[in-house]
Amino acid sequence: MVNFQTSHFSNYALGDNEIKFNDVAPGNWYSGAVDYLAAREVVQGVSSYVFAPEAQVKREYSRTWVRN
Repeated sequence: MVNFQTSHFSNYALGDNEIKFNDVAPGNWYSGAVDYLAAREVVQGVSSYVFAPEAQVKREYSRTWVRN
């Protein structure tokens, strides 16, 4: 639950960007990290439904992690 109080009248919205990949099982040790980082657009899958956790990481992709 979130309690949010303001002293002025403004419009606020709260969004949830849940992303689940078909090849990342909930029981895997890395599933929580993948879900968390994908929802914040720090990491991406190879498609909308495939993360490919066994694929090699390219140098350009790892730079994105360091930059973020």
